Amino acid sequence: EICVDAQKERAALVDTSEGYITDPTPEQMRQRADIVDKATDIIEAMLDDIMAIPVDNDDDRTRLATFEENYRIVIADRRRYTATLRELKFEPYNETIVGGGPVSNVVLDFTAGVKGNDVPECSPPGELGGDIRP
Repeated sequence: EICVDAQKERAALVDTSEGYITDPTPEQMRQRADIVDKATDIIEAMLDDIMAIPVDNDDDRTRLATFEENYRIVIADRRRYTATLRELKFEPYNETIVGGGPVSNVVLDFTAGVKGNDVPECSPPGELGGDIRP
């Protein structure tokens, strides 16, 4: 429920019906940074709420600690991206590499059931993947 609510909040932030802007103005870059930061605030609150759920065994605590550690990297990557936008640098969103691939893959392993969980609603959002100049 925590993650479903967070997804709804993020979806309500912006109308993307006009599609991807390939050559944004400085104002559009700042607006995108503001929206991404608001979405990241929602993700961070979601993670805090998940981590506040009590668990009763060391195995679950260890798994959740790994989940949190990697999700915090996703959050930091998003914050770094918005800082770049605010510098008016239009660069691709890049994720930290963990275990040979993007950190979101580690989190997806946890949320998509690979590690015995089935909470895809808690997966990292993928809305930042398109920032590539033609």
